[in-house]
Amino acid sequence: MSIETRPSTSSGAQCEQCGRFMKSEESLKKHGKTHDEAHRNLECTTCQKRYHSAELLRKHQIVHNVPKKSIECEKCDKKYSSKTALSKHMRTHDTAKRWGVF
Repeated sequence: MSIETRPSTSSGAQCEQCGRFMKSEESLKKHGKTHDEAHRNLECTTCQKRYHSAELLRKHQIVHNVPKKSIECEKCDKKYSSKTALSKHMRTHDTAKRWGVF
C-alpha cells in the first residue's frame, strides 16, 4: 500500500484516504497503516474486527463490555455506548449555545 499525502503545511500533513491531519510525515506513515489490511493482524475475538495495534484493539474491546447505548445525555436524552462518544456529543450543545441555536 502506498501512502499518498497532500502537500505538507506548517500544521503537518493530511491523509489522502480519510482527510485526517497529522503533525508530521512520520505520524502520517504510522496512521497510514490503519488503512492497510496487511497491517491489521490483531483480531477481536468477539466480532473479528481487525486492528494494527494492541492499544486500538484494547480500546475497541471495551465496546463489548458496555451495554449498548446505556450512557444518556442529560440535555437531549440521546444515548451513547461510551463516555468518549458522549463527551464528543456534548460539544454540539456547547457549539449550539455559542452560535445562539437552542
